[in-house]
Amino acid sequence: MLKESLTENFYNFISDNKDEKTTELYLKWRDKNPDINLDLAITQIECRRKCHRKLSEFIKNPAFIFPTQLSSEQASHQAVSLYHSKLIGKGSDVLDMTAGLGIDSMTIAKAGNNVTACEIDELKGEALSHNAASLNIPLTIEVADSVKFLSSGKTKYDVIFIDPARRDDSQKRVYNFKDCQPDVTSLQFLFRNHAPHILIKASPLLDVSQTLKDLENIECLHIVSINGECKEVLIEIDYNKDHNALSPSFKALDMDNEGNIKTLFEFVDNEVRNNPVYLTDLSRMGYLYEPNASVMKLQPWGILASRYPSLKKFGADSNIFASDELINDFPGRIMQIIKIIDKKNRKAFKGYPVNIVSRNYPLSADQLRKQLSAKEGKDEFLYATRLNQSPVLIHCKKIR
Repeated sequence: MLKESLTENFYNFISDNKDEKTTELYLKWRDKNPDINLDLAITQIECRRKCHRKLSEFIKNPAFIFPTQLSSEQASHQAVSLYHSKLIGKGSDVLDMTAGLGIDSMTIAKAGNNVTACEIDELKGEALSHNAASLNIPLTIEVADSVKFLSSGKTKYDVIFIDPARRDDSQKRVYNFKDCQPDVTSLQFLFRNHAPHILIKASPLLDVSQTLKDLENIECLHIVSINGECKEVLIEIDYNKDHNALSPSFKALDMDNEGNIKTLFEFVDNEVRNNPVYLTDLSRMGYLYEPNASVMKLQPWGILASRYPSLKKFGADSNIFASDELINDFPGRIMQIIKIIDKKNRKAFKGYPVNIVSRNYPLSADQLRKQLSAKEGKDEFLYATRLNQSPVLIHCKKIR
């Protein structure tokens, strides 16, 4: 039982050794028979270290427990969970079918919802019960197979939240819904009978086009990134709306670690799309743009072309853009072009601090850095790409 391990000595060991190397800790203590669960204690030290940004608000509580290392890796980022809770609002009856570490369950409950958290693994269920109690978050916990739990009851919910397990029996990562557990594509009838609104959290590698074919009544696809790294595809389903009349919307957003939205790009499936205009001459271009990871996932180049007529694309395979005028609300990194680098001024980058980005260029960023002998930079960038099929280097300064 987990509870028996959570002694005062256990927590003192974690606090006293939080800055120690865990491999050395294990070697030091494994033969000394300390009166604590050594493996579990070392797991806490490792997980707290790895999650110091991802779950900073939760691990402020010294009593917070990670049942396994895998549970910390699979847990939602606290900012992503906050986004989930804002979509749900408050005052709803919510079923979380795959609770795991319970970051989503606890965040949604804390926002003022009645949450039932279902978790098939007994150890994880016990840890969630402990963590919710230690954080004073009201939560109903069911240690059960969530599909059987939902199928056997008549309870109706306002929202069902589900994050299907993305590992197969050999612990290999999988991405398509049909390979995940449970397979949500086969549960749509069950969902429809128990809740009007469904939120499905999926891998950032999910095939968006196939998902639109596999799932009915999709109201919105949210592509969620944290500080430029795509974290998930979130599918929002509404069974109250006519499936045939529903035109899905798309939201590509990038947030910081606290859940503040830095950029948001929204469009609907039937929005007008223009053919991108390809760049042929850089001489008049003053600004360079790189879409954030969420926008890259959706690749709405026709929508961007429609909304920003002055925007020009470098090439079909580059996915970076330029314009002669500043586009303040572009959903991604915005750069001011300093100059085009030719063979004569390449030597100026020896020892110069600059970030290097390679997009459809013959060399990788690391290879180019080594060739130029450049240092790591902060606000200045060197974009390596192609223009008119020829390699080009563009020195830029970051605006945002």
